[in-house]
Parts: sequence; structure tokens; C-alpha cells
Amino acid sequence: MKASSLNTNDCFVLIHPEGNWVWLGKGSTGDEREMAKRMATPDPDPTVVFEGQENSAIQQFWALLGGKTAYMDERVLKSLGETTVPRLFHGSNASGSFKSMFCITLTFKGQSQVRD
Repeated sequence: MKASSLNTNDCFVLIHPEGNWVWLGKGSTGDEREMAKRMATPDPDPTVVFEGQENSAIQQFWALLGGKTAYMDERVLKSLGETTVPRLFHGSNASGSFKSMFCITLTFKGQSQVRD
């Protein structure tokens, strides 16, 4: 994983032999944050990195990602000037492993297109 993979609206978990880190984007929800912390197992106390937090305790996190670089945040999204098309996915772990399947692309006119 590289720092450019981060997104301000999400949470990310970095599991490494030197420790586990949970990066919490500003736009992530409380449920996403709690699930990311749970996924950082077996470390019961991962280092939590809040987006925008700058201190020496998290320098190793950025170093493991190859250094702090630009990632998807409000400034980057605005500079792209592109709108993203909403898509719907179906996720299931009924088989014992998580699988996701693309269902439809939603349009802004209220119509949807089913994709096989």
C-alpha cells in the first residue's frame, strides 16, 4: 500500500511486523472507524492515526507507506472537476470469505442500468 491509496472518506488498516496502524479519514463514519480498529487484530492496541495528525509517533506509519504524499481528499477531488457515478455493490460473507459483486450503475436522472 502507498500513501496515495488513502482516501479522506475511508479508513485503512496497515498490519506490519513492527506494529499495526489504523488511519481514520475525516469523512469516515463512526461505524467504519470501529470496524477498522477491530480489523487491526491481533494487536489489541493499534496506533490510531487521525487524518491531519502530525507528530513523531506516526512517522513510522508514513515511512512504511513510502512517505507522506498526496491522496484523495477534498482538494484533490475538487481539482479533478469530475463527478463520480454512483454504483451499487452486493457484499456477502455467507461462503466464509467476503465477496462483492457489482450490481448496477445509478444515473443522476433516477434511472438505473443493470450490468450483468
